[in-house]
Formats: sequence, C-alpha cells, structure tokens
Amino acid sequence: MPTFDRLEIRINPSISSNWIQSKGICVAEIYINNEPLIELVRQIEELFVRAEIEKRRAEGEKIREIDFLARDYLYLPLSMVVLPSRNLLNEPWNHNFSLEAGDPRIGKATVLGCTCGVIQC
Repeated sequence: MPTFDRLEIRINPSISSNWIQSKGICVAEIYINNEPLIELVRQIEELFVRAEIEKRRAEGEKIREIDFLARDYLYLPLSMVVLPSRNLLNEPWNHNFSLEAGDPRIGKATVLGCTCGVIQC
C-alpha cells in the first residue's frame, strides 16, 4: 500500500459545478502523492463494488454494473477546504448527522461530496 507523503490542494476554476443557482462554484481538487483523491477512492471502492455485484448475481439478482458506480463523487467547494475553513485540519465540518456515541465517523473531515449536490449525502 502506498504511503502518504504529500497532500496538495489545487484550485481549478475550469472544474466547476454549474447546477448551483446557475452560477457555478470553484472546487478544490485534492491530490495525494500527485494522484487525484477521487481516483484513489475509485480504485479501492471498485474492489468492493465488483464483489457486491458478483455476490448479488450469484444470489440470482439481475443487476447491471451501471447500477453500482465507483467514483461517484465531487470535490468540495473552496469554502470547505481552504482557510479560514478548518475542515481538513482540527475542526471537521458539521454535517448535522445524528450519530451514536462512539461512532467512528464522529470528528472525521468531509473530503468529497456526492454528485447529487448534497455534500453530506
């Protein structure tokens, strides 16, 4: 497994989501060791997606691979990634989920959003 050596945030105005009130937003691309975070997540997630597809097919379910997309994420808006935001530092963004005490997601930073447009999805 590769080691974590370098975290880079690239501000790329050409990658914007135009669905927010038809204005668009500039996003912050996150790279780890010069690899896009979305691609790194896809590589790991794809293993689980393929296993799920195989399991469900073995159980007789007619399932299309398109129903399980790996890498279905968006980068976050700048306001959640760069200072003064401390989401990636010691004050993760409050996603307003109701979590049980001891849930491992408590205190974790949000690093990618959903393509549906609701970050906390």
